[in-house]
Amino acid sequence: MTDPFAPSDPAASVAGAPMVAPVAGLDLNQFSYELSIYLPAPPPKVFGAFVNEIDRWWTYRLRDRTRCTIEPWVGGRWLQEWDNGGALFGNFTVFDPPRLLCLAGPLAMSRAAVNLLQFQFDPADTGTSITISHQAFGDFDPDTAEIYRNGWDELIGSSLRDYLHRM
Repeated sequence: MTDPFAPSDPAASVAGAPMVAPVAGLDLNQFSYELSIYLPAPPPKVFGAFVNEIDRWWTYRLRDRTRCTIEPWVGGRWLQEWDNGGALFGNFTVFDPPRLLCLAGPLAMSRAAVNLLQFQFDPADTGTSITISHQAFGDFDPDTAEIYRNGWDELIGSSLRDYLHRM
């Protein structure tokens, strides 16, 4: 029996893996990185603020009068909503308080893209080390990885840190 998913042209594979065929009108790119940020609060407090109070510290808004919400369960959505619309960040594939959040979705990208995010909340000294693993595949600009890396550093390392300090 032949493999229905095997490339029809043997030259169209590398080490037996099918190559991604170009799609008209899409500029397909991919990236993967990991970033660790220390916050001076225990994991349950950091996780709780991240999930339940995100609208109070999340500073990146897609529109005026935007609400940022997380539905705290597996399959729950992370989104921003405004008066006549909204944008989906993704759905939680793992929801394991106060240790782990995994998300798959477009991350509010306006072109075709899939993002896989993992937020690991580990005890560290007297606080929490959040390790953010971000992988993406889709139609986005080559500098998108750097933009997101800097965004996570600002949102988690500054906005969430400042919010926790005020609590």
